[in-house]
Amino acid sequence: MVFVVENGQFLKERRIQDFNFRGSEFNLYDVTAKPIACFYVHGVVNIFGWGILLPIGVIIARYYKRHPLKCEEWYSLHVLSKVAGFVLGTIGWGLGMSMMKNSPKDQHTMMSTHGIIGTIIFTFTTIQVLAICLQPDEENVYRKYWVIYHNILGYALLILTIVNIFQGIDKVEASHRWKWSYVVIVSVLGLIALVLELLPCCNMIKNKFYSSI
Repeated sequence: MVFVVENGQFLKERRIQDFNFRGSEFNLYDVTAKPIACFYVHGVVNIFGWGILLPIGVIIARYYKRHPLKCEEWYSLHVLSKVAGFVLGTIGWGLGMSMMKNSPKDQHTMMSTHGIIGTIIFTFTTIQVLAICLQPDEENVYRKYWVIYHNILGYALLILTIVNIFQGIDKVEASHRWKWSYVVIVSVLGLIALVLELLPCCNMIKNKFYSSI
């Protein structure tokens, strides 16, 4: 079987028949197992690494280092989720590059938009991870600039990651199942972030209300 790529779309499997003139027999070659496995592992690993663990790391850094959800271990959890997401995302990116190189020559002469964005994500996420080791001390005058850069790049990567995952899902034949599954994941993460964003405001309003009684 062959997992055919046509116009960037992964289509249905096909079988290749090879006629053996000496034995007058037909041989069927199943060559889909490895390409299909790599393709789906690439998608699942990237969704879990870039698309779930990295946003969780952002949520932890934004909402668990201050009152009312302050957690003493927030920084360790933030770094752990970021590094784990980076490792899984790197594996997924490597699989994507491998699939591109192993595709027919006329299909990898130019990298797709999905591949370009994926490489940008990998490059700047690597910078983000290295920046953790190179961040200035709290007393350093450049610390505030490092924080601004780290936050802006982090949110930009978050948006790029979500966009690129949907682009990758569009390459799957039964993309609606994958798409709606990731829509649910993004919606849940977004809802959690919204609740945590509004929680301090609700507490402030509640405190003002009780103080006025």
